[in-house]
Amino acid sequence: MAELVNDSSFRKDLLRLHGMAHTIINGAPQTASSKEKIWELAGALAMELEDVVDDLQSTLGLLHQLTELAPEFADEGGADVEEEDL
Repeated sequence: MAELVNDSSFRKDLLRLHGMAHTIINGAPQTASSKEKIWELAGALAMELEDVVDDLQSTLGLLHQLTELAPEFADEGGADVEEEDL
């Protein structure tokens, strides 16, 4: 995910897609003279994001497994309850 966040080409592509959509939807002046089709660019960006989502879902699954390690007796604030407090 950090790769995507720090990837300036992804950001540029996303901004270019936004400009293309703005031209189509709002009739704004064309901001780039690309021969690339909007659906091609949108598809490429979607594939990149799908990879990130897959990675995040995998990470989320691992985090859920770690939350199952919580002791049986814990207060609602997340702090462990000492045996002497029971």
